[in-house]
Amino acid sequence: MEGFLEGFNIGIDPDKTVVFKVHGDDELTWELWFPVDDRGDFLANFESWAGDIFVDFEDGNRYEVDDGIDKSWLRLLPGNRNAVWSVPPVSRVLEDKRRIIELRRPQAEIESLSSTRASAIARLSNRKVDLASQLERRKTFVAIRTKDFEVIRKRPSEAASEFALRKGSSSIFYDELERFYSESAAIDAQVRLDKQSSELHLAFVATGIDNSSLGNSIA
Repeated sequence: MEGFLEGFNIGIDPDKTVVFKVHGDDELTWELWFPVDDRGDFLANFESWAGDIFVDFEDGNRYEVDDGIDKSWLRLLPGNRNAVWSVPPVSRVLEDKRRIIELRRPQAEIESLSSTRASAIARLSNRKVDLASQLERRKTFVAIRTKDFEVIRKRPSEAASEFALRKGSSSIFYDELERFYSESAAIDAQVRLDKQSSELHLAFVATGIDNSSLGNSIA
């Protein structure tokens, strides 16, 4: 884990916070905010794990990102100290591109979250809390689950019973993940890497929607 985080952080300011925002309403939309330390190192590292990037010739600070499946946008804000990667649903790709073009500085929420001592923060917000919206989010999650489960394969050295247990454990994990995604009004997760002790600390806070199974289990 420590090696992964160190590789992920190439070109990113280690003293500031990476912020991951997810909106679950209607269609899943998320954006990742990076505090940039070195523009060249950041772009090279980003492309190594996010997909091919293509510079917009009208704006050298905006890039189209193509991982072979989804199209998204990366923008370095004026001053090269912040970058935002926005991954919209297919139906809002062009609308999101216009939004990215107009960005000049991080939103107040991002600036506030970035000032914490965490290495990374993830925030999920579901503004629509009615039952129909919860059911719609469950439908959205089916595609995520299906895609991830397609890559689960039996290992050559794995017994059939071991594979069944591993697949069953994954199913239980995704059941809970689906419940949190569908039935949370908000989720905040903070990750802090202690470089002195090489320990990883995780804090997780969820607010369940009233009268949902998650909300009732938390109450």
